[in-house]
Amino acid sequence: MGISGYAILIHATLAFFGGCVREVDLAGKKGFSVFQFVSGAFVSTFGGVVTFFICMSYNVSPWLTAALTSLAGYVGIPILDFFIVAFKKKLEGLIGSGE
Repeated sequence: MGISGYAILIHATLAFFGGCVREVDLAGKKGFSVFQFVSGAFVSTFGGVVTFFICMSYNVSPWLTAALTSLAGYVGIPILDFFIVAFKKKLEGLIGSGE
């Protein structure tokens, strides 16, 4: 069964709102910047969509996937850093250390 565009849109929206919540929280502490708000929300959306695809590849339940994409949206850039480190470790395991 394929992944529908509707499912991707739902989870991207969840991540977007997670990012907006984070940016509102940061704006209360550091002051509001439109650029920071918009860029943070879109980075969060990307992180949530990546999380969605990872969840789908591991057959995670829909409810847990929704929670994880929302959480990934809230976390934003750090979740992308986490995925990069995990991806590098996976590649090193597949390719070997090269020594």
